[in-house]
Amino acid sequence: MAEIVGQANAQKLYKLLGSGKMLVPAGNISGQTGRRQRIAMLLDQGLSPRFIAAEVDVHIRTVECMSAELRCPKDQRQPDRFL
Repeated sequence: MAEIVGQANAQKLYKLLGSGKMLVPAGNISGQTGRRQRIAMLLDQGLSPRFIAAEVDVHIRTVECMSAELRCPKDQRQPDRFL
Protein backbone atom coordinates (compact mmCIF):
# COMPACT_ATOMS: atom_id res chain seq x y z
CA MET A 1 0.00 0.00 0.00
CA ALA A 2 2.90 2.32 0.75
CA GLU A 3 3.94 2.14 -2.90
CA ILE A 4 0.51 3.37 -3.98
CA VAL A 5 -0.27 6.08 -1.42
CA GLY A 6 3.19 6.80 0.02
CA GLN A 7 4.74 5.79 3.31
CA ALA A 8 3.30 8.64 5.39
CA ASN A 9 -0.25 8.06 4.13
CA ALA A 10 0.08 4.30 4.60
CA GLN A 11 1.05 4.88 8.23
CA LYS A 12 -1.95 7.19 8.71
CA LEU A 13 -4.25 4.53 7.26
CA TYR A 14 -2.71 1.91 9.55
CA LYS A 15 -3.32 4.11 12.60
CA LEU A 16 -6.91 4.76 11.48
CA LEU A 17 -7.88 1.25 10.33
CA GLY A 18 -5.45 -1.03 12.14
CA SER A 19 -4.02 -4.19 10.66
CA GLY A 20 -5.82 -6.98 8.83
CA LYS A 21 -7.41 -7.58 5.47
CA MET A 22 -9.09 -4.76 3.61
CA LEU A 23 -11.43 -5.07 0.63
CA VAL A 24 -10.40 -2.70 -2.13
CA PRO A 25 -12.87 -2.19 -4.98
CA ALA A 26 -11.55 -3.25 -8.34
CA GLY A 27 -11.64 -0.99 -11.36
CA ASN A 28 -12.17 -1.76 -15.00
CA ILE A 29 -11.64 0.36 -18.11
CA SER A 30 -14.77 -0.86 -19.90
CA GLY A 31 -17.06 0.90 -17.45
CA GLN A 32 -20.08 -0.32 -15.54
CA THR A 33 -22.17 -1.22 -18.59
CA GLY A 34 -19.38 -3.28 -20.13
CA ARG A 35 -18.77 -5.12 -16.85
CA ARG A 36 -22.48 -5.86 -16.40
CA GLN A 37 -22.77 -7.22 -19.94
CA ARG A 38 -19.68 -9.40 -19.51
CA ILE A 39 -20.92 -10.71 -16.13
CA ALA A 40 -24.32 -11.55 -17.64
CA MET A 41 -22.68 -13.35 -20.57
CA LEU A 42 -20.42 -15.41 -18.28
CA LEU A 43 -23.33 -16.24 -15.94
CA ASP A 44 -25.27 -17.52 -18.97
CA GLN A 45 -22.34 -19.82 -19.70
CA GLY A 46 -22.76 -21.32 -16.23
CA LEU A 47 -19.39 -20.21 -14.88
CA SER A 48 -18.86 -19.84 -11.13
CA PRO A 49 -19.18 -16.41 -9.49
CA ARG A 50 -15.59 -16.71 -8.20
CA PHE A 51 -14.25 -17.31 -11.73
CA ILE A 52 -16.37 -14.49 -13.17
CA ALA A 53 -15.21 -12.04 -10.49
CA ALA A 54 -11.58 -12.78 -11.31
CA GLU A 55 -12.19 -12.63 -15.06
CA VAL A 56 -14.10 -9.32 -15.02
CA ASP A 57 -11.99 -7.77 -12.23
CA VAL A 58 -14.84 -7.19 -9.76
CA HIS A 59 -15.61 -8.45 -6.26
CA ILE A 60 -17.47 -11.75 -5.96
CA ARG A 61 -20.34 -9.93 -4.23
CA THR A 62 -20.81 -7.81 -7.36
CA VAL A 63 -21.29 -11.00 -9.38
CA GLU A 64 -23.68 -12.45 -6.81
CA CYS A 65 -25.80 -9.26 -6.77
CA MET A 66 -25.85 -9.17 -10.56
CA SER A 67 -26.91 -12.82 -10.66
CA ALA A 68 -29.76 -12.10 -8.23
CA GLU A 69 -30.88 -9.11 -10.32
CA LEU A 70 -30.95 -11.23 -13.46
CA ARG A 71 -33.03 -13.92 -11.74
CA CYS A 72 -35.52 -11.40 -10.35
CA PRO A 73 -35.60 -7.95 -12.03
CA LYS A 74 -35.89 -4.90 -9.74
CA ASP A 75 -39.49 -4.11 -10.69
CA GLN A 76 -40.60 -7.60 -9.55
CA ARG A 77 -38.81 -7.57 -6.19
CA GLN A 78 -40.47 -6.70 -2.93
CA PRO A 79 -40.58 -2.92 -2.45
CA ASP A 80 -38.37 -1.34 0.17
CA ARG A 81 -40.49 -0.55 3.23
CA PHE A 82 -37.95 1.83 4.72
CA LEU A 83 -37.96 4.61 2.12
